[in-house]
Amino acid sequence: MSLPEASKVTIETFKFQFRSNYRELLRLIARLPAKEQPEAFKEARNTVRSRKNEEDPQKKLDYFKELASKIGYLRMVTPRRPRDSERGSGRYVIRDGKLVEGDGGSKGSRVADGSISMNEAQERNRRDFKRFFGKDKPSNVFF
Repeated sequence: MSLPEASKVTIETFKFQFRSNYRELLRLIARLPAKEQPEAFKEARNTVRSRKNEEDPQKKLDYFKELASKIGYLRMVTPRRPRDSERGSGRYVIRDGKLVEGDGGSKGSRVADGSISMNEAQERNRRDFKRFFGKDKPSNVFF
């Protein structure tokens, strides 16, 4: 592959990544409160359009870094909607010593609902104590 062909590939890859990040920025702006959205959309569009014809690769890279930082900031400050599923995230809990996908709020094994006996619950408590604190549970605990 000659140099012009190699640079064309990297330019196309950069354009794809930039468009992908720009779309993510717009999705995050859409999650902002309604009164903040119009101004944020306008600022994002105007900034990207004004920098569209930049030729300097270093400035392009700086603009890309700025876009990534804005996305990171918006991920922290925008509220998530329940239907939004973020890539690479999930809810995982440990049940019966195994990591499973689920929610910590759902009911597990409990003596109160009759799903396990009192002896099983005490054994599980001793096992978890050792796992969490690295030593056996003391037999004479007063509190």
